Amino acid sequence: MDGDVNLTVDPTVPPVQMPSRRLPIAMRKQVKEELDRLVANGVITPVTEPTSWVSALLVVQKPGGQGVQICMDPKFLNAAVA
Repeated sequence: MDGDVNLTVDPTVPPVQMPSRRLPIAMRKQVKEELDRLVANGVITPVTEPTSWVSALLVVQKPGGQGVQICMDPKFLNAAVA
């Protein structure tokens, strides 16, 4: 997909920094490989500085053990998008 996505957040909604969810040790290597693949393909960009909004990472094992599927929990962000 080409283009950038810009979300307009309602400034009256306070930012939420969701806590990290525990990631099983057995899945850490697969998650790291998938995140590296997503960065290499330009799907995501690493953030190395503090940010006001932090969503929780959701990781699910793909059927048949063929890698992992990574997504985020947008529960609080959805409530703030204008």
